[in-house]
Amino acid sequence: SEKDLVEEPACPKVLGDIVESCVAAVLLDSGFNLNYVWTLVLMLLEPVLSFSDMHMNPMREIRELCQCHELELGLPEPMKADGEYHVKVEVNINSQVISSAAANRNSKVARKFAAQETLSKLKVIW
Repeated sequence: SEKDLVEEPACPKVLGDIVESCVAAVLLDSGFNLNYVWTLVLMLLEPVLSFSDMHMNPMREIRELCQCHELELGLPEPMKADGEYHVKVEVNINSQVISSAAANRNSKVARKFAAQETLSKLKVIW
């Protein structure tokens, strides 16, 4: 549900920075051997991540869907209130607007949640 999506904790940025730094260090130490780096990274991530678990970003998916089917995508500017960004994602299908709203401290995360909910609605009616 939308409430579950909005309350999902955001991943700490510092974690991504640490992983990025480690991968960059291995890349430098290996003499820019990208194949070696990929082998190492995939080996480290294999226990916790499989490619079948990976999903396309909902914003990318909804943009591609709208472009492919010539649908109008509306992305009104986020509104900030009480420390949270309130966003909306709208898709116009034959003069019918399918939309979802979400809120989060991060506007990109809120937009992702709204896009995910809109995609779910589209899959039900389309």
